[in-house]
Amino acid sequence: MKAAIQWQALAAIFDGRCDLVTTSTVLSAKVSITPNILNLYEQNLGADPKFQTWFASASQGRFSFHLPALSPGKVRAIDPISDGYGTASYFGCSSFFAHLPDVSAQTAQGLESIGTRVISVSRRIDFPIEGDNPVFTIGTETNGTLDFDCLDRFLLPEDTIVIYDKFINAKSIQLLEHISKKLTPGSTLRIFHTYKPGGNILDSTTIKARLIAANSTITIECKIVSDDFKKLEHDRYIFLGDRLQLVFSAGLDCFGDIDLASGRRKNRRSKITFYDVTLGDDLRIEAQDGTHLVVKSIGGM
Repeated sequence: MKAAIQWQALAAIFDGRCDLVTTSTVLSAKVSITPNILNLYEQNLGADPKFQTWFASASQGRFSFHLPALSPGKVRAIDPISDGYGTASYFGCSSFFAHLPDVSAQTAQGLESIGTRVISVSRRIDFPIEGDNPVFTIGTETNGTLDFDCLDRFLLPEDTIVIYDKFINAKSIQLLEHISKKLTPGSTLRIFHTYKPGGNILDSTTIKARLIAANSTITIECKIVSDDFKKLEHDRYIFLGDRLQLVFSAGLDCFGDIDLASGRRKNRRSKITFYDVTLGDDLRIEAQDGTHLVVKSIGGM
């Protein structure tokens, strides 16, 4: 698991105030960290032998210091009180371990506004813990009712999203419309796809028109990929900034249509796997018009 960790949460653990499951989960996590947080650790915990032991161990590969550069505006948006926890949580796969009595209302509101899951170390952790990479998974089941909002907390802080799917149809465009509605004015949504006439496959003109109708305040780019890129890539991807890559095992249309009888979606079986790509490889997406875009991707894709 990858997360940001509040220094007070570590203090509660080292003082023996947390149960064994929570203690083990937090102390074994991959830690998203900024210079400000490092200073808080050293100022408040540096003299504690238990902290020194943990820090020495975590420094050998579990600290994620190399966070991608962000514009000043982006930093202000995700870290409004400048303590580093917003930025670290953003790159910590939207997770933050905290000792809740020591979380100010301002910090809590700021973290919630960017979709961060605040996890209390005062309670036993009772949800599945993912590994280092992938960091999160969501499964849809045949005839399940999961809806697009299961992705919302990861979409909230983004101002640039890139999507690749070979074929975008009448069902998958609904997910793209949902994503476009979640983006704030001035954001950019880039779509790469292929096209063949017939069936319910949508062309670039139709896709762009649908997305502009969903949110006219953002920039929409829609391009056909080159034949060479199409041959290389078989999965469906959503890239959230330079931090997360979502891989869909069975298409962006896995959520299905709304069932008229129940008013809920009718899913098909699929898995959405979230990968941390802050230290990923460059993936060059080639378009048919000769342009290209480089995104961060999990190695081997």
